Amino acid sequence: FLCTQIGYSQHTLQPQAVIKAFKEQNQSFQIFAPFSNQSQLRSQDYSDISSDLQVYQLDQTALQRMVAQEPERMTLQLPAGQQTLDLELYAVNPLAGRDFQLETSDGRTFSADQLSGKHYRGVIQGEEESLVAVSLFEGQMTGLIASPERGNLVLTQVDDKPGEYLLYESTEMDQRRSLDCATPDSYQPYRAEELA
Repeated sequence: FLCTQIGYSQHTLQPQAVIKAFKEQNQSFQIFAPFSNQSQLRSQDYSDISSDLQVYQLDQTALQRMVAQEPERMTLQLPAGQQTLDLELYAVNPLAGRDFQLETSDGRTFSADQLSGKHYRGVIQGEEESLVAVSLFEGQMTGLIASPERGNLVLTQVDDKPGEYLLYESTEMDQRRSLDCATPDSYQPYRAEELA
C-alpha cells in the first residue's frame, strides 16, 4: 500500500521542482556516504527474499554525524554495484501541524511533537521522475525510492542484524514477510476529516 501511495503521489509532491529551485539558488548539498556495499559477501544469505538485492553495512559513526549535523539538504550516496546511486534530498517535517497521538501496543502514547526522527524527500540525481523518501530514527535509516527506471526500491535494516541493510525492488521479493499488528481493529471506517 505505501509504495502504491508514493507512486501515486509523485505528481503532487514534485520534489524535482524543489531540488531544481535549490540548485538555481546555488544551495549546496552536503554529501554523506554511510553505507559500504557487502552484496558480494552476503547476497547468498538473502537468496530466499530476492535474487536481486544490495546488502549494505551501515557506518554508525557516519549516521551519527548526519543526525548531529541535521543537514537541510544532502546527497545520500548508496553503493550500486560499480556505481553510486546519488539521492538528492531536502528536509521535510511531515508531522508539522498535525494534531494526533500515536498509541503503541503496550499502551504508551506520543503526540506528533514527541515523535523523533528526521525526514527527507527528494529525487535520484539525473532521474527527474523519481521520488525518494528517507527517514532517520534512533540509529536507523529507512527509505523508499520510486523510479520509472528502477521500480520501487526499499531500503531497510535487517531485523536481527543491526547495521546490516538491504536495498531491494519491492515487486521482486520472493518471500513475503508476515505482519503481526498488535493494534486492535475497531472496524469503523475513517471519517473524511480524519483523512484530511
